[in-house]
Amino acid sequence: MANWFGKGKKAAAAVFLSLGVALAAFCGRGPSDGEGRESTAVPQETEQQSGEASEKPQLKPEEERAMKELYQALESEGLEAGARILIEKEEIFASLFYETLEGKRRLFNGESFAAGTEGEGMVLTSSATVFKGTFGPEGPEGNGLALQAFLLEKPRYDYSVGVWERGKMNGPGETGYCYYEGAPEGEPEEVTREGTFRDDRMEGEVLYTTVSPEEGWTSWEIRTEGGRVILDERWLPDEAGGLYHLPSLRDEGKVYAISPEEAESPSWGNLLIWGEETE
Repeated sequence: MANWFGKGKKAAAAVFLSLGVALAAFCGRGPSDGEGRESTAVPQETEQQSGEASEKPQLKPEEERAMKELYQALESEGLEAGARILIEKEEIFASLFYETLEGKRRLFNGESFAAGTEGEGMVLTSSATVFKGTFGPEGPEGNGLALQAFLLEKPRYDYSVGVWERGKMNGPGETGYCYYEGAPEGEPEEVTREGTFRDDRMEGEVLYTTVSPEEGWTSWEIRTEGGRVILDERWLPDEAGGLYHLPSLRDEGKVYAISPEEAESPSWGNLLIWGEETE
């Protein structure tokens, strides 16, 4: 599955498209009624269309431009491009989500918002977090991605890309984060966890990779169950420190250290949860 995701995560959107997630085309004309029913059918249809239109938010021009730019970036350029837009236009997205959308989730199909969240497109779950793919009654379904971007010491994005079911990652996928303009001192620039998910938690073998300018990339194969690390025979106990060490795949001198308590914590999972919409 490693060939799904390119370095810098620019390949994620291309894979996303190749797996069949595309812009949905919407049309809104129903079957014609008979001539004898025309006088009653037309007012009913007009009233329904008027009600649907009133439910759709009225965007400011800058909000509409920002949404279209974000959609296009995730469609063709990749996660970093989307993250840059979220950060550079953070005030616009804050106004859009908390004021125009009143904190409610709406499906954006590339051109406009729908009244609900079901269909193919993009959904903001906060001013800094976006999901893209196909959405059912319980959230993302099938191949999709989630992206969150923010500025700490350095600009960073968190992401999850893979297969979703009932609003949770279920199947092959990858989650991680990236400081795309250099990491704060002592932190890796990129961290990825690639493997299989079950209800947002990692299950089975996980390829855990870190990237730093000083040491390059380093990877470990870690066995998980229900989001917990399994301390199998590959882990070497450090009795003095009370930790377990796992040699890396590239250089056995580089180890991943973990305590038994940390191994028992179900912390290996999807970084970006769809969750329930708050009222």
